[in-house]
Formats: sequence, C-alpha cells, structure tokens
Amino acid sequence: MQSKGVSPLIAAVILIALVVAVVGISSTFFTGFAKEQKESVKSKSSSMLECGMAQMEIDKNLVSSSVGKVSVGIENIGMTDLTGLKIVVYNETGAFELPTSPNTLDISEIKMLYGTYYGDFIFNKISVTCTQCPGIEDSVSLTFSYQEDGYEENCTSGGYGNLTDGNWSSSEFMGVGSSCDVNYTKSAGTIGAIWQVYDSSPATCNPYVYTGNMIRNVTIPDSCWNAHPTKLLLNMDEPGGDLFWKCYNGTEWIVILNTCDGSSHMFEEAIYWNVVDS
Repeated sequence: MQSKGVSPLIAAVILIALVVAVVGISSTFFTGFAKEQKESVKSKSSSMLECGMAQMEIDKNLVSSSVGKVSVGIENIGMTDLTGLKIVVYNETGAFELPTSPNTLDISEIKMLYGTYYGDFIFNKISVTCTQCPGIEDSVSLTFSYQEDGYEENCTSGGYGNLTDGNWSSSEFMGVGSSCDVNYTKSAGTIGAIWQVYDSSPATCNPYVYTGNMIRNVTIPDSCWNAHPTKLLLNMDEPGGDLFWKCYNGTEWIVILNTCDGSSHMFEEAIYWNVVDS
C-alpha cells in the first residue's frame, strides 16, 4: 500500500504561514528595539545639549574650612539647572568627595554648599563637581603660609620670648596661674588656619588630637575664625596645673586643646594659614 505525503499545496501554505509569523515577530522586536534606541539617543542628545550649556563658578571670597565643615560659594553661570553637586577636597593623602548639601543649583542662582569633613585640613585644592554633567566643575587652588611671630599681650608670670623665637627646642615654663594671649592678623584670601603647638605634656585631654610629647596641629573652630573680621585671638593658660590652648569665639575663650600635666613647658606655637591662590 503506497503511503501518502503532505501535498505540495498544503506544504506551501504551511511554509507561507511560518514565514508570515516569523516576519511578524521580527517586525515587532525590531520596531520595539528601534524605538528604544531612538529614545535612548534622544535622551543622550538632550543631556549632551543641556550639559553643553552647563557652567558654574566658585566665588573665591566664599570658601572656608573649619572643624567638620568645608563651605564653598558657587554660582550657576550656565544655561541649565544643575543637580548632583559635590564638594571635593584635595590634600597630600588624596582626593575626598564630601557629603554635600544642598546639591542643586538653578540657572543664575548663587548658593553656599556645605560639606562634612574631619580629615587632614591642609588642602591644596577644593573643587565642586556635578554628577549630572561629568566634566563640569570649578576649583580653587590653595597654599599654606607659615607664620610664628604672633603679637603677645596680657602675659603673666614673666616673659614669653621663647614661644616666638623660631626655636622649637627652647621652652617656656608655664607655672600655675600663668596666661598669655597671642593674636594673629588674618591675611587676605585666608579660608582657615592650623594652630601648630608644642609642649612637654605627655598626654592630651582632647580626643581629636595626637597624644604624647609632640607637636600638635589644632584646627581653628568656625566660631573663633568668624569672631573677628581681621584678627585671630588665641590664648595659652595654666589656671591650676593643666595647660589649656584656647581661642576666642566672640563671647568667651573656648578650649581647643587641653594637655594634662601639672608642670607644662611650652616650646613654640605658630600658625599655618590656608590661603586661596589669586
């Protein structure tokens, strides 16, 4: 008995149906893919156009640093709103992107940005970047200026010449009841300062600085920095055995370093100014 195969006509119909189905599926896929690509290109083009008109500028007169905080004044001088702003600080150990608030800047708007930072305050650059438009940023360069000839006044218990003689080996004994003010004049373009101090105390009561008989770098708090427009007012005091390094915040002297020793010898003190390059 002879077997019967699929007739040529039916086979042709089935083949045509398969081709139409494949074409339909492919058409739907490629149409969707093309639409997605078109939207992606459109979005990227729009972003590139907006970022091409983005520009911002740091106001060098509105840059400052203090314990826990870096402040930067920034202006949007471009033609698009900016989002995702970040303050980045640079020192000898690297670059550090700071948690920044606020982080948006509308067209023609001027704002103060504030970043949180507790690391090494000896900066050589501060910049503001924009995650919305990578590559759009502005920065200021900084240098440190050293000074140790502060003006001493209101000193009790004898002279204090060894504190400003430039010799970090010669000491000055601070007896009980001793006190001395040291005032510095803030130069133009300074955004902050490090008070470098050296005494013979083997321990320190301040948890934010190093311990032991050594030179210590103490950051000037924001309240003391802003207490006077041109002066930085500092004080060394031994009221009853321990040695207190203080600064004036406009209403009172506050302790920024307390060395715990009953017979402290002071060797030297000096200021490192952090200055914005012109």
